[in-house]
Amino acid sequence: MSVTTEKRERGRPRSFEISPALDQALGVFWECGYDGADLDALTKAMGISRSSFYAAFTDKSELFQQVMQRYAETLGARPVAALESAPSLHEALRRFGKAIVELACTEDRPLGCLVACVGVEKAATNPNVRALVLQVIGTTQDRIEAALGRYAPAAVASEAHAVAASLCVAMMQSCAIKARVGVPLQKLRSEMRADLAAIERLLSQTETT
Repeated sequence: MSVTTEKRERGRPRSFEISPALDQALGVFWECGYDGADLDALTKAMGISRSSFYAAFTDKSELFQQVMQRYAETLGARPVAALESAPSLHEALRRFGKAIVELACTEDRPLGCLVACVGVEKAATNPNVRALVLQVIGTTQDRIEAALGRYAPAAVASEAHAVAASLCVAMMQSCAIKARVGVPLQKLRSEMRADLAAIERLLSQTETT
């Protein structure tokens, strides 16, 4: 499911750049949560009026879906991109874990992850957000599985790649939630190293008969 603003072409022309505005709205949603991000705070951060807001978006729910889509394609994609660009399985997992912790704990952004800490909560009551969260998680897991399949020995069962990819997604979500509630950075790093070592052992084992 790809969120787009093309349907707005027949309405009032937009007088602002959509990507920077979404980035500003992202910060508000991430910091305040969905319900805590009121329209005044969003439009102020985006630098637009209410009339411009309604000319570009149906409501706050549509804005949030576009923000989530942009997050998934930019900041949220960094750990997977790090995993895909390494020369070996060990280095791929190391870069992946480092990117996860950095995403969840960078000082100039709110703690955690927009999808895991805000999107999942809203998904419980909004079918469109639920569908988007599931799509983001599914796409992420598919990319991780494909990358691990390239790094792992050929004799490793394909089922192990799927299991490892599922574990990687769970690690991303767990790290984000723990960071959000104040688990110390060093503890997050230590847990990440242990989890990744277990995944590396899983993918380094040859298939048994």
